[in-house]
Amino acid sequence: MTLALRLNQSWTKHGLYRYSGKKFATAKRLGYVAKGSVLHVVKIVKSGKTTRFILSDGSYVTALKSFGEFISIKPGYKLDAKGTLYVSSKKGIYEHTGKTFKHAKKVRYLKKGAVIHVKRVVKSGSITRFQLTNGRYVTAKASMVKQLRKTYKNFRYAETKTVKVVNAKGVYQYKSADLKKRNRTVTLKNGTVLKVSGIVLSGNKARFQLTNGRYVTANVKFVKNI
Repeated sequence: MTLALRLNQSWTKHGLYRYSGKKFATAKRLGYVAKGSVLHVVKIVKSGKTTRFILSDGSYVTALKSFGEFISIKPGYKLDAKGTLYVSSKKGIYEHTGKTFKHAKKVRYLKKGAVIHVKRVVKSGSITRFQLTNGRYVTAKASMVKQLRKTYKNFRYAETKTVKVVNAKGVYQYKSADLKKRNRTVTLKNGTVLKVSGIVLSGNKARFQLTNGRYVTANVKFVKNI
């Protein structure tokens, strides 16, 4: 039995577990969902006399009313977050200390192409926000943040704070993420340790943005995290 489209967002009143099957057992737990998370429910199923919800990622959660309630979210806001996303807005976005942006502090500006790592989706009034793995919040507006679908296996897209140059000839540091020859600044020798402030995209290829504002390749053949 499929849910009506207007009733497919559920907001968790309490923390709960996701499971790989409709018969709940500790061995089938996939992860814990914190209180206040938004879940995208796509189907209702029965496990004996008990009702379960199937989520958009194929996992199962309890359908007990005491654990969650259906909500209505304005169109244009994402309900799903799966790991790595990127800022698609030309104007960029801000990270905030809380989900209610009017009362939370702006703590970091993210330019177009910045890679973000989403922990969960939360409700803020009638819209959603992404809570990042660093604990901060950003908009979940579909026109401003998109899923990173295509990646290159030799490039690192996961969060890191420190990396080391491992290429025998070293790597170049650049003034921009496109890594064009005209934007080279200095050569960083093999073994140099670099502090990373974030990851940005050039096309679909990842670059490390350093704490000095410069860029280096995120190709694991040249730079590895430590």
